[in-house]
Amino acid sequence: TILPFLQDHIKDTQWEVRRAVVDSLCNIINSYFDKVPDDCIRLLGERALDRRSAVRKYAITGLTNIIAIHLSDAWNAHQRPSAALSSKLGFVAPILLRCYGVSEDDTRNRCSRLLNEILVSNCADE
Repeated sequence: TILPFLQDHIKDTQWEVRRAVVDSLCNIINSYFDKVPDDCIRLLGERALDRRSAVRKYAITGLTNIIAIHLSDAWNAHQRPSAALSSKLGFVAPILLRCYGVSEDDTRNRCSRLLNEILVSNCADE
């Protein structure tokens, strides 16, 4: 599969490679969520704290979309997510809060906007 290749390159020294891996990994996770190992999703979370803002933006956006797609049904039904979902995605909220704490205004604003626009509006609309 392609996952071992992506895992090997998600910490590449070139930021363009890391950004491309983050983008690919987000697409794979959204399409094959149940088949993706937890550690791949955690690697994506690590990139949300990347030293390069372009990589952080892709990772933050991807994580927020993954949460919106896979957790909004449970939230809208006023139910707790399953243990499997909690296991896979439970670390995301603390990561996003850490990203918000980054002193760079652009990252902070992006976290805030994504949380409001994607998560809150998805839960309110459905």
